[in-house]
Amino acid sequence: MAQYIAATKAVVNSVDMTDHLVSCELVYTKEAQDITSMADNFRKFQGGLETCSVTMELQLDQAAADVTATFEALVGTTTTIALNPTNAATSATNRLYTITNAFLESFAPISGSVGSIATATATFQGGDLTITST
Repeated sequence: MAQYIAATKAVVNSVDMTDHLVSCELVYTKEAQDITSMADNFRKFQGGLETCSVTMELQLDQAAADVTATFEALVGTTTTIALNPTNAATSATNRLYTITNAFLESFAPISGSVGSIATATATFQGGDLTITST
């Protein structure tokens, strides 16, 4: 069954960013390791190192302990991100994705054009992903 995402819940460094979140994408991958031998007619692969990334688009807010202050302090460091597809309680149909040691390389505290809502995109890389359904 398709899932409608009305409001992804996003907590970054213990600060709830849900009310500023425009979009969010979590990508989880395993590097493809080639295990093809000379006896094979087709390439064969197995999963190698795992990685994940989280990209968020947020409406900027200059208030203390809000979007700008939180993300500026995280540039060049690692943190914990917690994501739920919806803003409801964690369950088998609304799993909690927790990424610890996620690294934030950059953040643009000034972004936008005349007459538009100021937004910024932040991409966290790496870390350890845990998926919880209870």
